[in-house]
Amino acid sequence: MSESPYTQLARLTAAIEQRAEAGNWEDSAALTQELLGLLQAGHLPPATAADRPALEAAQKSIAAITERAEPLRDDIARLLKAFG
Repeated sequence: MSESPYTQLARLTAAIEQRAEAGNWEDSAALTQELLGLLQAGHLPPATAADRPALEAAQKSIAAITERAEPLRDDIARLLKAFG
């Protein structure tokens, strides 16, 4: 049986989180492209109660990714400002 779309969502966000924590932004970006493909292709059917654990896991990973990415965003903004 293939992986459900919501399990894929949780798996991809966890993998992105893991790579972001390691500072591996290139691999994170590649996985983000895969995640975007899942989201944009309409592969996510209406969620059911069985999807709740995967959705909660994805939400947790997204929060961690955001927290990790904010300092990177700020560093990039400072670099851009320095270059005018």
